[in-house]
Amino acid sequence: MRAYTPNSDDSACVCARLRRGARALTLLYDETLAPAGLTVAQFSLLRHIERLGPIGVQALARATGHERSTLARTLRPLERAAWIDIRRGTDRRRREACLTDAGRATLERADPL
Repeated sequence: MRAYTPNSDDSACVCARLRRGARALTLLYDETLAPAGLTVAQFSLLRHIERLGPIGVQALARATGHERSTLARTLRPLERAAWIDIRRGTDRRRREACLTDAGRATLERADPL
């Protein structure tokens, strides 16, 4: 295996190809999930909350590889759509994400897609 060097055209090309492929795959999933009103990022978060929830926002950030502040911004539209509830945990500083009935119904709509 070759080590990465900043001037290595092959490494840059592989990276660019991987990133382009990831964007294409994201677009494909976003288009597929559009009838359910979801993006692939939203679908993934809802599935994590369904499997792990109620889950603290910090723990969800760790589980999904998000920074906590980025995750908070990403969760807001899910909360506005009433697919999740963000509530205080037993510790007043802890906030937990919980899937709502509407969130479960949205996931069910997305399943056959």
